[in-house]
Amino acid sequence: MLKFLKPLRRRSGGADSERLTVAPGVTTSRHADGVIFLHAGTGSVYTANEMGARMFEKLRQGGTPEAIGAALGAEFGAPAETVAADAARFAAELESQGILVRVQAA
Repeated sequence: MLKFLKPLRRRSGGADSERLTVAPGVTTSRHADGVIFLHAGTGSVYTANEMGARMFEKLRQGGTPEAIGAALGAEFGAPAETVAADAARFAAELESQGILVRVQAA
């Protein structure tokens, strides 16, 4: 299971200039209980539960932690601020493990 390590920090250039995408060599497999990440470059396998899978889908679609918090918070009846903070930590963890990487936004 992925552990939350650090909050997502905005990089210079502004939030609109970069987005997160799945790193080369990373394969994901969605299943009923969540998602599995296989990092071929490191041979590492990570899993996330259903909420992590939903956050991951929204992150790879370009969602911000704030937007994820609003959407999933409303859907699950949780405070948007709490879900947004969790999404930011989850995104930072995926990035620190090399599952997601930053690229220039189109």
